[in-house]
Amino acid sequence: MAKYDPKTREKYWQDYWLKEGIYKFDPNSKKPLYSIDTPPPTVSGKLHLGHVFSYTQAEVFARYRRLAGFNVYYPFGMDDNGLPTERLVEQELKIKGSDLPRDEFVAKCNQLVGNYHQIYRDLWQSLGFSVDWSLLYSTISPEVQKLTQTNFIKMYQAGYIYRQNSPALWCSVCQTAVAQAEVEDKSFDSIFYDLFFRDLKGNQIVVATTRPELLPACVAVFVNPTDSRYLSLIGTKIFTPLNIEVPVLTDSGVKIDKGSGVVMCCTYGDETDLAWIKQYSLPELIIIDSQDRFNDSCSLESMRGHTITEGRQIIVDYLKSKKLIGKDLPLVHDVGVHERCGHPIEIINTPQWFVRVLDIKDELISLGKKVNWFPAYMGDRFTTWVENLKWDWCISRDRFYGITIPAFFCADCREIIVSTDPRHTCPKCKSINLVAEKLIFDTWFTSGNTPEINSKYVPAPMSLRPQAHDIIRTWAFYTMVLSYYKTNNIP
Repeated sequence: MAKYDPKTREKYWQDYWLKEGIYKFDPNSKKPLYSIDTPPPTVSGKLHLGHVFSYTQAEVFARYRRLAGFNVYYPFGMDDNGLPTERLVEQELKIKGSDLPRDEFVAKCNQLVGNYHQIYRDLWQSLGFSVDWSLLYSTISPEVQKLTQTNFIKMYQAGYIYRQNSPALWCSVCQTAVAQAEVEDKSFDSIFYDLFFRDLKGNQIVVATTRPELLPACVAVFVNPTDSRYLSLIGTKIFTPLNIEVPVLTDSGVKIDKGSGVVMCCTYGDETDLAWIKQYSLPELIIIDSQDRFNDSCSLESMRGHTITEGRQIIVDYLKSKKLIGKDLPLVHDVGVHERCGHPIEIINTPQWFVRVLDIKDELISLGKKVNWFPAYMGDRFTTWVENLKWDWCISRDRFYGITIPAFFCADCREIIVSTDPRHTCPKCKSINLVAEKLIFDTWFTSGNTPEINSKYVPAPMSLRPQAHDIIRTWAFYTMVLSYYKTNNIP
């Protein structure tokens, strides 16, 4: 008797399952339906043990439900567009999307993605996963592109999406705007600097900050209204170390026991600055550009053209030379970084597209309570995420490989035309000089549609969505947002 060769026998049975359609979904079956919204893995590199572990959980459910007499809908997809895939292509081919004509770069992306499709499929088949490969979908496919663009147009026409040139979270390494869900905290060594402001009488006012480089963008200082040390300053103006006059305002969010109790408001250091600028109608003074370099609006000319790190040292040296800086206190604090590359996020003004989510937080929380979360406390994480949202969902990316946003701009009157048809004339001025939008969709705006991608086979809501807890704030949340706007129900 021949020795058992597992590689040969496994290949035999894998081929047999495919040939005979053992796991093929039957849409005409009379059996009760059990549908699985399988998470499409991001095509961003080689699969690892973590992927195998997480998808094994879905496999267990699929096999159990078949044995229990259900007609199991078990598809597989590839999330193969957007920044993660771009970075893979740039790393493997040692190229930059910004250095090539867009069409040429996209063609290279498509070729490499095709190779990875086969690698992913071969691995899944070798593991014996019982997915129906005839249901394979790709988030960059023409069908999904059409679905995504159609949903965008409907949501824009309904007022759920808007375009605005406003402060947005920005990664200078990836050269794109990002959403709040893509920002994570990372600890950095830093320094608390004491900067010497002065009041109108020449008295010294100490302002502590970890970002002295933003001093040229200071438009106000804030104190706590109950802080007795500064009651006489409230409503007056003081001078920054650069001799710029700024108002002294109050906000209960200022911590009396942090630093000196006086806080700079700069455009923009963080989300608190952003909130104060809006709440107190303060002016903007933007001194950092999309490359993380100081622009010509920076009042300290020696900082212009330098990076943030360089500019920080330049202004510290300048203030020391003028004896306008006091003690410095080393500390470790958290900084928001882009989850894709780990680079600190800045807030800059840039035209982007947003989905309204801040207006529907209560509705999303109610929707989340309709979902059966396992374990149950994961539902609490969803609720906590929604409660703490500070930004609408930025769905546009300043990248190259992805689904283009179906919009055009009139070159004559700047009217926005949202459509997939480039033959439009401007409805406002009748001009035919239309310029296509260059931004692409956030990949989550595409993969958040997986229930609808699968809806031609099975009705919503789907029976099971297996996913990792760390993408509750992304895949689960964004799918819920899209489902709310489309059906006012769970996906």
